[in-house]
Amino acid sequence: MRVLLTVDTELSSSSHRPEETKANLQSAIFGGKEGRFGIPYQLDMLDRYGLKAVFFVEALSANVVGFDVLRKIVDPIRSAGHEIQLHVHTEWLRYYDSRTLRWLEVSTVHNNIGQFPYNQQFLILKHALSNLLTLGISSVTAFRAGNYGANIDTLKAIAALGLSYDSSYNVYFADDRGPCKVSPGTPLEECRKMGGVIEVPITHFHDRIFGLRHLQLCSISLAEMRSTLSHASDAQRNSAVIVSHSFELLNRSRTRANPIHVKRFVGLCEFLAERNDGMSTAGFGDLEPSLLCGENDTLLQSSPILTMHRVSTQLLGRAYG
Repeated sequence: MRVLLTVDTELSSSSHRPEETKANLQSAIFGGKEGRFGIPYQLDMLDRYGLKAVFFVEALSANVVGFDVLRKIVDPIRSAGHEIQLHVHTEWLRYYDSRTLRWLEVSTVHNNIGQFPYNQQFLILKHALSNLLTLGISSVTAFRAGNYGANIDTLKAIAALGLSYDSSYNVYFADDRGPCKVSPGTPLEECRKMGGVIEVPITHFHDRIFGLRHLQLCSISLAEMRSTLSHASDAQRNSAVIVSHSFELLNRSRTRANPIHVKRFVGLCEFLAERNDGMSTAGFGDLEPSLLCGENDTLLQSSPILTMHRVSTQLLGRAYG
């Protein structure tokens, strides 16, 4: 089973002003004021354990904060040999100049890419892709929408741009009120061909008490992560997707480390490094499209004991702000 350890790598659009850029970069990318637990630390740990990761890098911000800032984000990832794929938060369009917005045919800015009509989605995504290309990132094959806010038109647009994969589906955000409209009303357990691309959903499980949970580093316990990945492997899933963020090892104010999340990240790296039974980390470039889309709709499940342990850990985690 191929495990895609994905990291949504993004600046905060709420700190878009030039005088805020340095602090924004430090807190969102490099690890808070201490500068210890951001992308450089994560890259070091991945290297230590011989793991591969996928960094979905937000690209629209370059036209607001500058391409030099985006280069500071992509260069360490590229040098470490990990994949860089396309990530877009359309909130950044609020700070674009009117001339660029006219070129993108955007009259109203929405929070999610899937809220725009197809023609605008295509132009926005083409523009974001060209921003990565400007920095020499020419091998982009996958996309993830900011806020997971994609729809079927998004998939059609990235297919028209030559991408092969989308990984915007997150069951936790896919109900009637959520921004994820890729497959409304039908939970995706495994990869599916949709809109001209292969949808590679973020893996989820049922926790036996509260319902469906997705594999996000800050949202579930290490025990649940290990259990779900093992269950997926035993069920002969072809892939599993974990999501985290560039700032996920920090507290909510992004000023210092969250020791629970740091310990969980290290434990996940150790677990993935120890598995030698066909479970290995990979990038989208390592996937075999013909083998990816299975018919295994087995719902992965955890145990109530693990769920209650997670809840108690979350209560403790609030102490770290």
